Amino acid sequence: MLASTLPRFPRLVALILAHHADAAGHLPAGGFRQEVKNLSAEARIDTRTMRRVLNELEGAGWIRRPDSAAWATQTRTRPITLTVPSAATARPPHTGGAHE
Repeated sequence: MLASTLPRFPRLVALILAHHADAAGHLPAGGFRQEVKNLSAEARIDTRTMRRVLNELEGAGWIRRPDSAAWATQTRTRPITLTVPSAATARPPHTGGAHE
C-alpha cells in the first residue's frame, strides 16, 4: 500500500485500518474502530469525506465489506477485511538486470 498511488486521504485511512486490524486483516462486525465517526475523528476528516474514502478503498479493492443494502437490517457496524488489489500484487516486468 505504501508503494501505491493512493491519494493522501485513502492512504491515511488504509493505514489507520491496517493499524487496528488483526493479524489476518479483519476488523470485526460491530467494532468500535471502523465506525465512520470514530475513523473520522482519528483521521481528522469529516464523516462525509470518510464515507467517500471508504467507498473509494472498497472500489479499488483495498478493503472488502458486506453489501450495505444487505447489512442495513443489522444494528452493528459492517466488518472490514483488508485486501490487496490484483494490480498491486503483479510483479513488474524484468528490467534486464541480474537473473532471479
